[in-house]
Amino acid sequence: MKARFLHIDNQVLTIEATLVRLEIRTCPFTDAYIPGSTRLVGIIKERNTDVGDTLPAGIFDFLVIERSRLWHSRSKSWVDHVYMLMLEWDGDTAMRKTKVRLYVEEGMDLDQTGASQVAVKLK
Repeated sequence: MKARFLHIDNQVLTIEATLVRLEIRTCPFTDAYIPGSTRLVGIIKERNTDVGDTLPAGIFDFLVIERSRLWHSRSKSWVDHVYMLMLEWDGDTAMRKTKVRLYVEEGMDLDQTGASQVAVKLK
């Protein structure tokens, strides 16, 4: 799940990366769900803030920048921390709204969210 540079044209960067659509719910905490379901993907935080209510509720696209997999010896399972950009769309071109960190729940894999590898144009 790494972003790969494709080309740049007139200040529009095109990269191939993993794109995931998540539903953000903010009550009582800021959590990410598979859209239209009760399936929790994990806790999501904006930037480096400890405040849990900085993101708006809604369904958004996220561009995966990096996934860090850690072995959790106590539960004997992998735990993912995923660094992403929240995107806003202007036609077929995306703009970075903010950066976020997703703490994926135990037993959940980002691949279960319908994430796909796509070419994305970024302003």
